[in-house]
Amino acid sequence: MKFSEFFTLNKTQAYLDFVDIPLHTDIEVFLDPVAIKSLESIWGHELSSLLQTFFEAVLSHIKNSEHDKAIELLSGLSEGNEFHLGYSKGKSQGRGFGSESAELTWKALIKSKAAKSGLLADLEDTALLIEGISTDKISDAVCNILRAPLIKYTQEMCKYYGIPLTPNVVSGRIWNAELKKWEDNYTDLPMTSEGKVILVPKILVREDIAYKYDSYYRDYLLPAMQEEHLQNNSPLVQVLKNKNKRVTKKDLMAKYGSNKLAVVEQTIKRPEVLKAYKKEKNRTVEPPIPQS
Repeated sequence: MKFSEFFTLNKTQAYLDFVDIPLHTDIEVFLDPVAIKSLESIWGHELSSLLQTFFEAVLSHIKNSEHDKAIELLSGLSEGNEFHLGYSKGKSQGRGFGSESAELTWKALIKSKAAKSGLLADLEDTALLIEGISTDKISDAVCNILRAPLIKYTQEMCKYYGIPLTPNVVSGRIWNAELKKWEDNYTDLPMTSEGKVILVPKILVREDIAYKYDSYYRDYLLPAMQEEHLQNNSPLVQVLKNKNKRVTKKDLMAKYGSNKLAVVEQTIKRPEVLKAYKKEKNRTVEPPIPQS
């Protein structure tokens, strides 16, 4: 059963401002930081600021060796089931960071040359440069960091569509950007047979997040490396029958690796490639997916 069916709204997805989530599981769409940062509105700037202040706070704690504080912030990204976005099959379970995963993410951050070199600047950069950070974890993190404005949005939608709110519901952890910490609160939210729900605007969701380490490596980093090897006439250069020269991506990956550690190593040597990739992704943001 979908949210609209539970509250008998008699409207299809095309006529709803929010994602009409299934109550018993998740819908495979995601909140993308790049798409959010592209919003040219006061609300868009508010959301972007929340994302930026959170990640800057995590990196600041790590830089200052305040590791318990960094883990505490990452632990706040433990996803609840109230958003219903992501990959879960069957009953919505969430794939957030949690306490154990938060510590693993912290270890990956402090060990990563990307963090030490200054390559990491935004939350979405972790999808390219940090082991263990995937599409659903980025989306889950965004959901949690933006919980406060999404709760406000939910309340506005409920008022507009005449959906009853249950008072004094545990809000889940709220990111306080001014105090740089998580807070707990009570709020009014719609309650269903599967628990509380926080709605997400259709305009914010995408089929995937923009930053993908494999496409960044193959389509941006490896071509730059190919050109360098050709210019230097390295041992990886092959001379073809027509006298043309080439360096294959396969040979480069065999030599340098193809995981995120390899991506970091090669990006540190060519930071301009990452800058060009981010500029292009920010310029060509995918439109919201049609939800008919």
